[in-house]
Amino acid sequence: MEYLDQAQQYLPRTKFWELLLTTSRAIALVKGGKEIQSGVQLAVETAEEIKKVGVLRYLDRIQLINKHLENLERQIGTLRKPLQEALYSNQGIDY
Repeated sequence: MEYLDQAQQYLPRTKFWELLLTTSRAIALVKGGKEIQSGVQLAVETAEEIKKVGVLRYLDRIQLINKHLENLERQIGTLRKPLQEALYSNQGIDY
C-alpha cells in the first residue's frame, strides 16, 4: 500500500491513473487476506466506475480478484469438510 500511496503522489491526476491505482488497492486488500471485505467493496465500486468511463481492460484486473475469491472459497470448503465430519459424524446430524 505504501508504494501505491507514493505512486498516487507522483502520477498525473487523471481518471486513467485513478482507476489503475484503485484497482491495484482492491487487489492488494483482497490478496493480502486481512481486509477482504474492504477490498471487495472497493472492487465493486471500481468496476462500476470502470464501466462508466469505458476503460474496460481494467475489468480484467477486477476479474483476477473474483478468481482469487473463487479459489479461496474452494480451499475453505475442502478444509472444512474433515472438520464437519469430525464434529457431526455418528450424531445423526446432516450437514
